[in-house]
Amino acid sequence: MARLVGTDDRYHRSDHGAAACGTEARRPRPRETERMRPCPECYPPAESTLTASSRKPSTAERAPDVWAAVLRRSGSTCEIRAPRCWRTPVKPHHRLRQGQGGPDTAENIVAACDWCHTIGPDSVHGMGARAYDLGLLIRSTDGPPTTPWTRPEDFPG
Repeated sequence: MARLVGTDDRYHRSDHGAAACGTEARRPRPRETERMRPCPECYPPAESTLTASSRKPSTAERAPDVWAAVLRRSGSTCEIRAPRCWRTPVKPHHRLRQGQGGPDTAENIVAACDWCHTIGPDSVHGMGARAYDLGLLIRSTDGPPTTPWTRPEDFPG
């Protein structure tokens, strides 16, 4: 009889237990609980529900002319240029977040490399309230931006 790690009746459908699937029910040992998985016969892997049509379109797809204007303005390099910047813009950063109604306009978008956008300690999403002080993030109560972001002279990097 096959023995599966972490088999337990909790990981089988309610209409049958581990014995019905040919697995031996036993109490899991310590450290095995993190490896416990539902029975593959009772719970087969689900088909992927993410399709090309259900994926949220990127800024370059939604507003290609705006993204092209931002790249022209930035010279196809990162506009933030924090310490250890990668310089290549791979992501548009929305100053007023899209979830807060931020528009796809050149004034609201800053060209940012991955390091300056999300990875580095001085990244836009890593610096907290300071990003609001520098104008890299805008509160929804302030409304959409009317002028493009410019790098302050005292900005680190």
